[in-house]
Amino acid sequence: MRSAAFLLCTTLVVAGCSGRRATLSESETVRSAQSASILGEWILANAEQTQFIGASRVALRLQPGEFRLVAEYPGASTLVVDGSASFDPNGGRLTLTPRSNTRVTSGSDAPLLPVGEAIVMLATAADNTMVFAEPGETVRMPTSIWHRSSAANRSGVDARLSGRDSLTRP
Repeated sequence: MRSAAFLLCTTLVVAGCSGRRATLSESETVRSAQSASILGEWILANAEQTQFIGASRVALRLQPGEFRLVAEYPGASTLVVDGSASFDPNGGRLTLTPRSNTRVTSGSDAPLLPVGEAIVMLATAADNTMVFAEPGETVRMPTSIWHRSSAANRSGVDARLSGRDSLTRP
């Protein structure tokens, strides 16, 4: 085991001293996004870093003028929120205003996404990923990462997403 570790370290040192730098050709690694639209069906990458803690799956459908959010919780009722959506289709400010919320109708004291309370965020997408961030002068960090539902299903990522990437406030 020690000889294998020594051989690996020696190889890395020799490779580092060779003076050659590895480079990547721009044509091999950079490609423009084929779509920047936030419209479509999305899956939240990590509910555990969001107000949806405990959800096994959070899906968002954005259509012109409306949205539907469905958060599935193991052993609890599913949260379904429908409402209006206004946004710049090329990215920018997104405003979601809930019209109905199944937790409100079931008598929850502190429902997520209360009816009538507008939520404003920055939304931008590139291909199969959408990011939300708090609106402001500078954006320091995304508040959530979403994956396009069809791509997540095709790649098998959808099954692994529960509990991994973010939404402080949708």
